[in-house]
Amino acid sequence: MTRIRTVLARCALASIMSVGVAASAHAVDVLGFYLGGAAGQAQVEAGNLASPLPSVVPSVPDFKANHSAFKLVAGVRPLSLIGAEVAYVDFGHPNRSFGSVTNTSGVPVGSTASADVQLSGEAAYGIVYLPIPVVDLYAKAGMARLKTQANVAVQLSGPILCPVNAPACRFTQSWNRTDTGFTAGAGVGFKLGPVAIHAEYERFSTSGGAYPSLTTLGVTYTFF
Repeated sequence: MTRIRTVLARCALASIMSVGVAASAHAVDVLGFYLGGAAGQAQVEAGNLASPLPSVVPSVPDFKANHSAFKLVAGVRPLSLIGAEVAYVDFGHPNRSFGSVTNTSGVPVGSTASADVQLSGEAAYGIVYLPIPVVDLYAKAGMARLKTQANVAVQLSGPILCPVNAPACRFTQSWNRTDTGFTAGAGVGFKLGPVAIHAEYERFSTSGGAYPSLTTLGVTYTFF
């Protein structure tokens, strides 16, 4: 009986020590180079879109729409408290209908107006981590270069407003622009050895007073 108790005590001690070692391993920050990806939802903003018929409709209302999005990331964490990251971000390709549009005098001149916007680009961040074991809490800030591609359509009410060369009363225009602006965000990550699960929120600045944002859930893998 005494021998059995001794064996059980040694087994219990070994189990406690193994749990402690595992906990310590999870508590240690995994440093090095990492790759990953994430998916979520973007709020796409593009400001006022140029009108295809500026003499009648000066501009289309502010464009703002939600769409599924994704990003690919590569980064390095050389120290426990700091890191750096680059990312490719795709905000998706949402479309929106604006209903009736007005001229410069505020008089309705169109039956419908619509637009679709595609927003994507690259970003580079510096990251600061809080000294918390197991869970990563961090803030990130940097610069982003985003390309906006838009297609705008205006359908006039006609027939008085329709010129002879546009019997369908539909006018379309495509354009694109590239903006370089500030970006910042925050996130939380749960570490499982070299694998980490991240939830993040980021906001970007572009021309025209637009601030698209991105909320994602992703996974990274750290290479020692």
